[in-house]
Amino acid sequence: MRRAQAGLVAACCALAAPACAEGITAARYVEPTTAYGHGALKGGEYAALSLSIDGRTHFIRYATAVFEDTAPRLVDLDGDGRLEAVSVVSTAAQGARIQIFAEVDGAPAPVLASSAAGQGYRWFAIAAIADLDGDGRMEIAYVDRPHLAKTLRIAEVSRTGELWRLTAEAEIAGLTNHHLKSALIEGGLRACEGAMPAVVLADDTWARRITVAWDGSAYTAQDAGEYAGAQSLAQLQSCD
Repeated sequence: MRRAQAGLVAACCALAAPACAEGITAARYVEPTTAYGHGALKGGEYAALSLSIDGRTHFIRYATAVFEDTAPRLVDLDGDGRLEAVSVVSTAAQGARIQIFAEVDGAPAPVLASSAAGQGYRWFAIAAIADLDGDGRMEIAYVDRPHLAKTLRIAEVSRTGELWRLTAEAEIAGLTNHHLKSALIEGGLRACEGAMPAVVLADDTWARRITVAWDGSAYTAQDAGEYAGAQSLAQLQSCD
């Protein structure tokens, strides 16, 4: 488990006097920036993350990092009925990391982060967030360096009291979900009644559609037919 890096700056703009915090109710990236200048994700670098908690808007900024992502994801990661915000933060020194924020005492706080890519201008593309193996705990699935390493990583989120953990469960090479310089992360989660949830993405040559799901003992990748653009992955996510 890694706590957020030093240099975090948080500003809060009061919209209404808070009675009690109910978790994060809205999240979006704001303040597009060219300070990092990676350019792997078209239009996807931001100086700030806006989080709403109990009628107040908080802005999260870093002195030496940016948010590099399409949109923050609001998910109840620990089953307490309150939403956490899952984001991707990048630095020139260490590249991307998955960064999770939660409401703590009425304000957003960084509670958990993945290991960083380890080198600047190396990105993580979030693929899905769900209880992928049916054990009651949430997993975050993301592609580690979708243009280079092309490796799907699946990690389980757990919490005991104030201690959050991110535990690696699987890594599967030869997969991707993003075309360099595209604004779109392709594929995502397929969640259909009566079936285990699956991560939908492409093979590393963009020739085949792939699903990754828990088979009762391990995460396995299955060929799901020819890749024919982003829509072909979206169709695979459908339960129809």
